[in-house]
Amino acid sequence: MKQKKVGIIGYSVIGQHVEQIIIENHAGQEVGFFYFDDILYAKGVKNAFRFSDFDNNKFSDLEFYFGLGYLHLAKKNELCQQLEKNQFSFPPLIHKTAYIQPAASIGNGVIAYPMVNVGFDVQVSNGV
Repeated sequence: MKQKKVGIIGYSVIGQHVEQIIIENHAGQEVGFFYFDDILYAKGVKNAFRFSDFDNNKFSDLEFYFGLGYLHLAKKNELCQQLEKNQFSFPPLIHKTAYIQPAASIGNGVIAYPMVNVGFDVQVSNGV
């Protein structure tokens, strides 16, 4: 089975939650994580890159998720626009215990935490 490759942009609390959800959702499958976070990069963490490094097409095979929270909305918006310009996708990340009603609408980059229940005809905007 081909290894899943994931890029996490920002690795504070939300980035760590993103990583954990992906691990839980893909139990038994090998996942390669690439972190786009200036602090991790400065610490020399393996597979850590600066925020600005994602511009390079060498990362086009990664599935990208945002770990940037509300304290970094301007940076998140800027990075989103740059990634979209390079045709990167932002799939929603739905924890395996979350339930999304079939009639609900989920935007790009949405993170649904464990036990979340998105009701009938609810629209969740991009990046929530």
